Order: sequence, then structure tokens, then C-alpha cells
Amino acid sequence: MRELVIAIAIVSYPPGFFLIAFLRSWRWLLSVGGAALLFCALAFVAAQGLESYDDLFTIEALTFFTCGLVAGFLFRAGVLKSRRLKREGSQAAFGVAAFVLVPALFCGTVYGSYRVREFLRAPTLACASGLHQATLGDMRLALPTAPNLVLETNRTTATAYYWFNVPEDISKFCNMASPPALTSVKLQTDRVALDRSTWFCAEPRDYDWWQIACQPDRRRREPGFFSGEIEVFLIETRNSRYAGLQEERNRIQAGERPLVLAADGFRRSRKDDQYLSYTRDADTSYIAECDGGDGKIKSAYMTCTVARELAPNIGLTYRLGVAENLFAAHARTLDAKAISFVASLKAPDSAIRMGH
Repeated sequence: MRELVIAIAIVSYPPGFFLIAFLRSWRWLLSVGGAALLFCALAFVAAQGLESYDDLFTIEALTFFTCGLVAGFLFRAGVLKSRRLKREGSQAAFGVAAFVLVPALFCGTVYGSYRVREFLRAPTLACASGLHQATLGDMRLALPTAPNLVLETNRTTATAYYWFNVPEDISKFCNMASPPALTSVKLQTDRVALDRSTWFCAEPRDYDWWQIACQPDRRRREPGFFSGEIEVFLIETRNSRYAGLQEERNRIQAGERPLVLAADGFRRSRKDDQYLSYTRDADTSYIAECDGGDGKIKSAYMTCTVARELAPNIGLTYRLGVAENLFAAHARTLDAKAISFVASLKAPDSAIRMGH
């Protein structure tokens, strides 16, 4: 993600700069520059209506393109205004300075304002280190502010997300007047670049998933590991991944897919040439769909998405990486760890300490 953000900035900035940096007169500079800025303003407005990651990337591209326009305008205005910049050597030095300093000052200002806002809106120690009440259907939760937790709630007409690696979101969550009714709790296992919560990751915690949250790189040394996220959610809310896997499970149970015994209580079926599905005799709600077939594994590890029910209205999904010949040996262990993650969030009455 970070590499993509940097790449978008690098690609978007130069076109804005060179679009107006070499216009020959004030008339062209003002007309072309004004038209380009108007276009960017209209594009910014249009980008607000996007409903995916495209809005973030589009807005970033527009921001750096606009930054390039500003740098190019300053450079050309300086050349047209000052007699000292008529010489090629002076123009080149001034152009390099404008090209480098404008985005540097912009990025420095944005980063500095973000850090100031983060400091001013940082949660109190009681808030950051406490357990916080919430509900997920009939399940009462006591949530730590672990950096990899992402909460989803429908308290208002719009879905709200709380990212516990963002101090401002922790403060908002702490300041709620009543325990929120959640629709989803996610533990992200692949976000290596997250700022780690100082109090939570400073020393080992009594959670089975502490290593996933605070030392995610270590899991790759294991023959089976979580890859992506572990999510527990209300089944009544929309979850396309869960629904699709349960439809496949129903087809298997209806006899539409041939099953063969894999090992250790698992049965395997082939959906097509690219996907394998696994079910468990002991749990009719369990299904795992993996991106590989016999002799056609895409890599040393195949990636599997698992879906299962924990209660009539509570679902669980997660992704794991494992070698095909070791699936049965490690899938059961990882399934137990995923269920343990959910169990660790449940709140016995004595365990809840409000962090308000």
C-alpha cells in the first residue's frame, strides 16, 4: 500500500508541473493555469462520490497534480517577473528548487498537521489501556485497543469504522455515551506497516493473538499461518464472502460436488481446475476454499478462505496460508486459534473496566 501511494505521487506530480512551467506569457500562464485548477476542483468534487479505494487514490493523484500546477506556476511566474532569471543557468536552478521544495513543503505541512492533530486528539492512558464494552448481537464484548482491531458499527444511517491503530478513533470509541452495537470485529494479520500501540505491544499480553497483532512477520516461519484478516460478524448484515462460501457448502451437502476423504476428518472437493474446497465431518457449517488444485498450486502455499458459524446469528471468516499436503494438520489448529480470538473478546462481568 505504501509503495502504491508513493508511486501515484511520483506519477501525478510531474505532469502538473510541466503543463504550465514553460508557457511563454502571462496570458497563457493565467488562462491555462486557471483552467487546470478549475478542472482539478471539479474532479475533487466528483471524486467524493466514489465508494471504494478508488476515491483515496484519485484524490491523492489530483492532490499531487495540483501541487505540480502550483510549483509550475511559481516557477514560470518567477521567470516572467524577474530579470535575474532570464539566464538559462538561473532558470534551471530556480526550476529545480521549485520542483523539489514545493512538494517537500506540502508533504511536510500535511505530515506536521497530522502529527499535531494526533497529539491533540490522542486518547488518555485510561482510554488506551482499558477494556471497552460493546455488543455483537447477543455477545457482550470487552475490547482492548489492539492496533490491528477494526470495528464496524451501524449506530447511524451510515456505517462507521473504528481503526484502533488511529489514536483519534480510539478516543472517539472511548467517548461514546453507551456501549456500541457492532456488526463486525476484524483482526488484521497482514498490516505490517501499522503504528504499533505502545502499551499493547510493549510486552506480551495474555491473548493468543498478541503475536499476530504485534509481531506479524514471525508467523511466516510457520508451516500454516493466517493471511489477511480474521472477522467475526453478524450474519444478518451483508457479507458477500461468507454468503458465497456458504452457497458452495450447500452445493457440497446437496451432493453436487464429489467428495473424497482428505485426512483427520476433512473431506475435499474440486470446484474447478483452480479451486479446492474442504469441509469437516464434525462441523457442517465449516467450509474452506483454496486457490489450487492437484498439481496446480500457484505457490508453495495455497491461500484458503474459511467460513463457519459460531452461533445462529454470528459468523466467522478468515484466511490462511498452508501447503496442500499439510492442510488437515494445520487447518484444525488455525481454526481453534480463530475461535480463541473471538472467545478472548467476550466480556465476563468482572473483566470490564470502562476507559472513559
